[in-house]
Amino acid sequence: MKQIRKKQSRIIPPRTILILAAAAALIMGTVVFFVLRGNTQDPPSEIHTASEYVTVLGTYTLDDIASVTITPPDGKAYTLLSQNGTLIYAEDPSFPLRSGITELIAANICAVRSENTVLDTAEHPIKLADFGLDPCSCMCSFQLTDGTVNTIRIGNQIVGGEIPYYYFMWNSDTRIFAGGTDMYSAFSYDRSFLHTVTQPSVNTDILGAVEIKGQNTLSLRYTDIGWQIASPFSYPADPNLMTGYLTNLSHILFSRYICQAEDADLKALGLEDPLLTLTVTEAESVLTVPDTSGNFHTYPVPETRSVFLFGANYDEYSRYVEYEGAIYTATFYLTDFLFGVSAKDLCLPSPFNLDIYQLTGLEAVSPSVRVRYDIVLTEQVGLNGALVTDEMGNTLYDCSVLRNGEGMDAESFLAWYATCLRPVTPSGFFAGPSTQETEPAVSFTLFGEKSKRTVSFYKNGLQYLMYVDGTCLFFVSSQVVEQLFPLP
Repeated sequence: MKQIRKKQSRIIPPRTILILAAAAALIMGTVVFFVLRGNTQDPPSEIHTASEYVTVLGTYTLDDIASVTITPPDGKAYTLLSQNGTLIYAEDPSFPLRSGITELIAANICAVRSENTVLDTAEHPIKLADFGLDPCSCMCSFQLTDGTVNTIRIGNQIVGGEIPYYYFMWNSDTRIFAGGTDMYSAFSYDRSFLHTVTQPSVNTDILGAVEIKGQNTLSLRYTDIGWQIASPFSYPADPNLMTGYLTNLSHILFSRYICQAEDADLKALGLEDPLLTLTVTEAESVLTVPDTSGNFHTYPVPETRSVFLFGANYDEYSRYVEYEGAIYTATFYLTDFLFGVSAKDLCLPSPFNLDIYQLTGLEAVSPSVRVRYDIVLTEQVGLNGALVTDEMGNTLYDCSVLRNGEGMDAESFLAWYATCLRPVTPSGFFAGPSTQETEPAVSFTLFGEKSKRTVSFYKNGLQYLMYVDGTCLFFVSSQVVEQLFPLP
């Protein structure tokens, strides 16, 4: 009997993703920039050769600093106070600040570092405007407890080098220095970025359903034979594309906290009648955790549902989002796929592409024949009574097949399924309109433990229309259908 490797059942079955594995890698590489930054800058000036290396221009502790005033590129300055070794918002000490931003600001005022000296304006008269320093792109002034005020003015990005430094000037020093990107980042966050942001968490391992309404319509649900498109039509979803799609869902992040929803003018923000509503449902599951003695305990986790409401544009890079009673912004970069990916973009072209372990049965029906195959997988047991596993620890199974209730050669069925049925792919898209005025030439229904999928072929000239769960998107050649016979 042919050995069948069946994936082990798990408490929370992982369905780690792939739509665009490149998209996931691109997101991970750029997400911080696009989430925390929604602006670009003017083209940088040409690089000027450094003549001298300078390490540190000033060293302080937060206890030495009384306050810091930052003027970001939008020109709207704000002040932070230094108290008890941390920075707080001067206008409202209870205002919760993002620790990542305050730590970055603190690091760049406690150690003012120059990577290189670009030139000395006293020796080489130049126009500061050519370096983005008059006016400057952003500025930081911090006052010490002794009353001394230090000022950092940052200009354009330096081009041409391997590291994207920025021009900057320190106090009344006549030299122009090269500063790191962290310095520019620290002093270019506008006020809207300061408030802490509660980021959403979408656990794709236990995701059971995704629903989109509004400017796009798409409903997806997970079944025991894979992801299924439920609306605007019924069709199996491509597992590879779903991998990428779900990865994108898990990467939805908010840029800014705006306010609580109850304090917002929802109509003005386009949230009274949202442009798009996203609902994600995490299925009921079981959590298993060990205690200090190594004993495992299980806890039921109920189904949870998260709702995102997407409204009007905040600026040219992001839009308003309402989530769990608060208003945030999210970049187009991370959320446009919700508006642009349609059901047809996720369809599975090869509807028979299921592993045999996912099936409990298969039925073939034509005007002249009806055959039902029942597939039974039995765990292999060794001489010692233990389950037999492969090198990866997966349990091995023996497969037996019943044909219309009677035993048959499982090898012939598995060979037919693997070489004839499973590889069936469309010959092209069917533009329609399609009708089902006659009986199908043949239909195949694949049964899982809880779900089923029906694929029907209708004669249409020299080709066959392929209906999957009642929806026709593709056609196949006559040769593709004819090679499915004779049935095993």
